Amino acid sequence: MIRRLMAGALAIVLASPLVAQLPAGWKVRSDVNGTDAQTVLALMPPGWHLSTTSPGSIVWDPSFVATGRYALEWEVHVFPATPDGEPFGLFIGGAALEGPEVTGIVVKFTRDGMLSVTRRTGRTSLIILASQPTPSFVAPKGTDPGRNIVRVSVEADSVRIDVNGTRAGAFAANRDTDGIFGFRLGGGTNLHVSRLDKIIPFAPAAPRTGGM
Repeated sequence: MIRRLMAGALAIVLASPLVAQLPAGWKVRSDVNGTDAQTVLALMPPGWHLSTTSPGSIVWDPSFVATGRYALEWEVHVFPATPDGEPFGLFIGGAALEGPEVTGIVVKFTRDGMLSVTRRTGRTSLIILASQPTPSFVAPKGTDPGRNIVRVSVEADSVRIDVNGTRAGAFAANRDTDGIFGFRLGGGTNLHVSRLDKIIPFAPAAPRTGGM
């Protein structure tokens, strides 16, 4: 199934000009001002296939909004063509995404599973969680993609990141996590996202114990 998706996505990229190609309603912002975002987000059930050349970009649907306590869980297949060192992931708390003062928190990985978190405000990027290895992350191997389930949970005291059911990182929830969420793509990224779920908890949160 994944090999068929990979072949289909390659055909789309090869047959299409290198400009943004998105389903209706989706938007893209290039990392470089004034540069066309050479990004493809193709509907390919289950989910979407995402790829980009250089430069990287963020891609979002303005209707994808999360506030308060919530979790985002995505199932992503990382194809071997994704370059080393080019981060990809999710952003949360997005605002003013088409203006000069774009903001958002980006939870991102490299193809070999290095996790980092940054906050962007305008042209400034602040490191929230320095790059660190994620042992539970499944990297692509040979011609086989790496399949991972990543969960970002926003709680009252912290934001917690789990990869394939194992805690990979956390940081204090002292930043604005309300807003639009979407995808972060580095240059050369090649992914298939088979699931993206927003989870809203109704039960009261457990009492804080001092840890994240």
